[in-house]
Amino acid sequence: MMTNDQYDFIVAPRSRAVIRKAALGFRDLLEIKEYKFCPVVELLEFVMPYYDNNFSFEVCSISEMGDKEGSAIPDLHILQLREDVYFDLHKDDGRARFTTCHELGHYFLHDNVELSMNRIAKRADIKPYRSAEWQADNFAAEFLMPLEVIDGMSINEIVKTCGVSRKAAELRIKVLSSISK
Repeated sequence: MMTNDQYDFIVAPRSRAVIRKAALGFRDLLEIKEYKFCPVVELLEFVMPYYDNNFSFEVCSISEMGDKEGSAIPDLHILQLREDVYFDLHKDDGRARFTTCHELGHYFLHDNVELSMNRIAKRADIKPYRSAEWQADNFAAEFLMPLEVIDGMSINEIVKTCGVSRKAAELRIKVLSSISK
């Protein structure tokens, strides 16, 4: 994920509702709608290659990826994770699970999008709904912590039930409470 002073791609506008529908549709398509704890490792290693015959998953070294924890190249059907993130994913680490689903968000939301041809701008200068990073973050949140699953849960319950970091659960609750006001 990027920090505010880094650059981001401007993509077609998508609202939270549209992203929610895409994430839930993806869960439904993969027949994991009823799962509270999404099996991200199995999804990445077994389900995605079945869903997309061209899907290629790569584990890259820290020296190859540097600060980038993951990368998605939708038009080439490639998803990459830095090796330490991949190892943490196998430990069901909440941050690694979110990072992986963030990249899946790029994979699904930004397919057939010429990111390299879109205008690159400082993240702070992009309206959130036009930001590739904002959209991927929202996809990951909707995918891992669907409203139907977390409704009425405490932050600790969300962390345990959905396998996300405390920070992700806190942000999800904060965003949902600001929307409902």
